[in-house]
Amino acid sequence: MKMKKTMRKAIWAGIILCLTAGCSPAERPGQAKAPAQQEEETETAAAETAVSTDGSLTMTIPEGWEAYEDPDPYDLRLKSSKGYTGVFVYGDGDFDEGTEAGEVLDYQIQDLMSRREEVAVYRDLETETLEGRVITRITYTGKKDLTENIYHFSLVDFESEDKFAVIIQSSLPEEFEGNLEELNTMVESVKLTGEPDTV
Repeated sequence: MKMKKTMRKAIWAGIILCLTAGCSPAERPGQAKAPAQQEEETETAAAETAVSTDGSLTMTIPEGWEAYEDPDPYDLRLKSSKGYTGVFVYGDGDFDEGTEAGEVLDYQIQDLMSRREEVAVYRDLETETLEGRVITRITYTGKKDLTENIYHFSLVDFESEDKFAVIIQSSLPEEFEGNLEELNTMVESVKLTGEPDTV
């Protein structure tokens, strides 16, 4: 079973690499690239992409982050010296009819935070629409084994699809504010593999 998952990940990674390689128009001989184009290509080449175990979702991996080979219990899990990120990928068919994506987010929050002490909301609920996705975020603090952590919960609901992702990111309090932009960028980079690129 693990071998099948690994092979599936490798195949998806290969497909994505093939699709993204050579997507820019061919240059004419002797044509110089604009500095902005060179910078954009350098950033694109440096960015890596992680794929969920079912192959349906990708997330851009910032420098210093790496994906777990076995993400269990998540569908995708990453770590760095700054914290952790776990991604659950769900389809509407995974739940009873009428279950809303927000209810699944609430369940994941309740499940994790019920195993923490001194739980408090750190950042209030906020929602934004971004390129066909509704992103909801809320952040908590909590202690486990006397260590305080900040837990950044995000829901990415794909408006035109029957899939959504719940993303749980954790960080030490002294690291969180400095990492928040990067954590949010990771969430915003989440795409479905069958989702057409938006321009």
